[in-house]
Formats: sequence, C-alpha cells, structure tokens
Amino acid sequence: MVREVELVGIPLADLMTFNVPNSGICNEIFAHNVIYNGEKLYRDVPEFNPHMTLEAYFEDILTSLDATGRIPNSDDVKWEDPIIAAQRSVRNAKIN
Repeated sequence: MVREVELVGIPLADLMTFNVPNSGICNEIFAHNVIYNGEKLYRDVPEFNPHMTLEAYFEDILTSLDATGRIPNSDDVKWEDPIIAAQRSVRNAKIN
C-alpha cells in the first residue's frame, strides 16, 4: 500500500530541545554528509555488482520490518503531533 504523506521538516535544535526519543542519532550521524557514491567501489572492486535497485531494497527492508513488527505504530507516539503542529504554526506565521 502506497500512501502520500506530507513531510514536515523540524530543525534539529528543536528536536533536541523537546528531548525527542532517539534524536541523538541526528546529531551524531546525520549532521554529517552521509551521501554515498559507489563510483570508487565499482572502480576498486570490479566484481561488485549489485542486483537490486535502491527502491527495491527499501521496499524489501520495509516489508521485512513491518512483518516483524519493528515499525512503531505512529498513533502510539505522543510527542510527534504537537511538534508538527508547532512547526506548522511557525510556517504560517506572518511578520509585519
């Protein structure tokens, strides 16, 4: 089932201020450039020949995570909606 959802960006500083669970990974890992380019890998390891597209990989891993109950039910997450509502109010704010 594919469903379109609105993505709402929340600044890292706000996530840290609200003590969002497990948000430390954003500061420790995702604050750095993690864009992967396989060019050197293809050059240095000629036998490297992936048989799966990135889209197929994500579809496969998400199906597996869902089947094993490792994707939390977002309805049970109580901190997310208030933060999104606050961010939307900032987005809609007018400065005279």
